[in-house]
Amino acid sequence: MIDYTLILSKKYPECRWRMNGEKYEGLEWLSETKKPTKEQLESHWDEVQKEAQLVRVRKNRADAYREESDPIFLQWQRGDATEQEWLDKIAEIKGRFPKPE
Repeated sequence: MIDYTLILSKKYPECRWRMNGEKYEGLEWLSETKKPTKEQLESHWDEVQKEAQLVRVRKNRADAYREESDPIFLQWQRGDATEQEWLDKIAEIKGRFPKPE
């Protein structure tokens, strides 16, 4: 299902609008510019969806690095772990949270 509010907030940030429901027909255009058509909004969906996925991947990776990789890095700095253990953990995290294609 296409998220028109996500498309509008990402691709039309300077415009004012209100959504009544989740369908295009519920879009009330409050800006002086011309209201985008349903087709125009839907043409942005794949790109907006990919951007949102990338944001989630970055957040998930950052959280995992902080919780899992950083402790190994500190151990490596103290000599209690190897650099390879740290690099392996980073690779494992990247594999768990791949970037969208």
